[in-house]
Amino acid sequence: MKIGIVGLSQSGKSTLFNALTSTMSDLHAHSGKRDAHISIVKVPDARLDRLYELYPTAKKTNATIEYVDVGGLGKGATQRKGFQEQFLANLRNVDALCCILRCFKNEAVPHDEGSIDPARDWRIIEDEFLFSDMAILENRIERLSSEVKKLKDALKQKELEVLQKCSAALEEEKPIRELDLSDEEEKLIRGFQFLTQKPILLVFNIGEDEIDTEAELLQQNATIAEGKNRIPVVLSANLEMEIAQLPDDDKSVFQEEMGIVEPALNKMIRHCYDLLGLMSYCSFTCSIGVSFRLVPLCPGCAPRWLHAQG
Repeated sequence: MKIGIVGLSQSGKSTLFNALTSTMSDLHAHSGKRDAHISIVKVPDARLDRLYELYPTAKKTNATIEYVDVGGLGKGATQRKGFQEQFLANLRNVDALCCILRCFKNEAVPHDEGSIDPARDWRIIEDEFLFSDMAILENRIERLSSEVKKLKDALKQKELEVLQKCSAALEEEKPIRELDLSDEEEKLIRGFQFLTQKPILLVFNIGEDEIDTEAELLQQNATIAEGKNRIPVVLSANLEMEIAQLPDDDKSVFQEEMGIVEPALNKMIRHCYDLLGLMSYCSFTCSIGVSFRLVPLCPGCAPRWLHAQG
């Protein structure tokens, strides 16, 4: 599973990336033209850990998630050619998008738009996704329309109809992920990797002193928190990054003191699984030694086979 982390500049993308991966990437690198930070993390599984305790000589292989921290996004970013080629390539090659919305206040780190407004920031991000998808659709529909007229290909005709359906939705500012597409239709457009079709994990990045405001924040942003193939998450990326750097023995104590019920890594993985319709299961094998021996039951009886399991 591959998850792309995206958001406006100064929203906490790299901070969350560091919290999830226990790394220390450059928090000050906000340009969309830089290379993406990529890290693979193991999925925690208490069942697997317990089995390994019982059979420590066995091979232990955790499921993994790959996180990709791309550059900061802004108005008109996807329409700049140099930016588009690298940034969009990083985003399209993921299974789901983790969009960071800034909710914390910090005068030392001013917001590019001048104020804290997660609903506005989400509109900016979604608009950029929409513009990018529309550009692809326009080019493909134009080329495909010409081919269909010449070749009368039934499969291309069907693809054209699906693309026109997607284009009509985007013109109404409706993302492709909210369309009711059949399995056949989804298969026809799968290769385009449309950004507005990807499932969204909407992360509201709050301040360290706002841990108890989750319910209120979600209620205030209900219009953007709800939607098809979209899951909202509230956390403090900065606080989670601090916890990730602590020794394992101190993490649970600190989390309890701060009122954090579930660490960001576990929470994000659980929501990503739900978003993509996945589940984690243990597959294991172990060998048990079995021995057989001939034992006389009594001096006058014929020996019988007894099964002893060891």
